[in-house]
Amino acid sequence: MKERELMVRQAVAKVLTGQQRLLAVTRTRKSESLYVCVLNEQRQYVTFRVSFHAAKSGFLSVPTFVTGNPEILEQAVRDYLPKATWLTLTYRDYFVLSVITVSHLHHIRFQIDDLYNIFSDEKEAMIFYQVRDSYKKKHIIVNGLEEATNQVFRKLFASGLIASHQRPGDTPAVYVSEMGMRLLDDFALPFVQRFMTDYAQLDWNNITLPEEARLAEEQE
Repeated sequence: MKERELMVRQAVAKVLTGQQRLLAVTRTRKSESLYVCVLNEQRQYVTFRVSFHAAKSGFLSVPTFVTGNPEILEQAVRDYLPKATWLTLTYRDYFVLSVITVSHLHHIRFQIDDLYNIFSDEKEAMIFYQVRDSYKKKHIIVNGLEEATNQVFRKLFASGLIASHQRPGDTPAVYVSEMGMRLLDDFALPFVQRFMTDYAQLDWNNITLPEEARLAEEQE
C-alpha cells in the first residue's frame, strides 16, 4: 500500500500546474482505495479516487480512476483537472467538519439513516441524524438534522471529506476523513475564530447551522 501511495503522489505531482498543490493522499478506514485532494490557485479543491474497483455507493460523487499503472493514472489526472468542478470550502463546511470532530466530547455522534443501504436506485437523498447517548438514563436520543444542515453533510460525504465506519458490535458512525482533517487545518486561519464563537453558543440537543451561515447560504 505504501508503494502504491507513492506512485499516486508521483503521478499527480507531475501534472499539477501553477499554484496547484497536492493536499492529501489518504484512504478510508474500510477501503484499500486511495483518495486524493488537490487545491488550486483560488484555494478551491477537488477530490478523486484511485482504486482497483468502482465505488460501491452512488452517493460518493468523486471520480474513480481504476488503474495501478502510473502512466495511465498520470494521463487520466491530466485530462481530468482542467474540466473538474472545483469546490469551495465554505464556512458552513468548516463548521460541520469541526462539529463532527468535537461531538464525542458532548456524547453526540452522527449517523446516516438506516434506509441508506436500501434506497431504490439511490434516488432518495441521504438523511443524516444526530444521536445523543444519555448515560444516566441509559437510553439514546435521536434527532434528524434539518434540511440545510443535511445538505452540508451530503456535500461533504459526496466529496469524501466525511465517511461512515462501523466497528464490530457498534452502530455506523460518521467521521471526518483524513482529507477533511487536512482541509480543516488548511482553512483554520480564516475560519477558526468564527467557529469558536459559534461553538460556545451551540445547542447540542439541536445542532443547526449558525444563523449568519444560513443567511449567507440563502444569498448564494
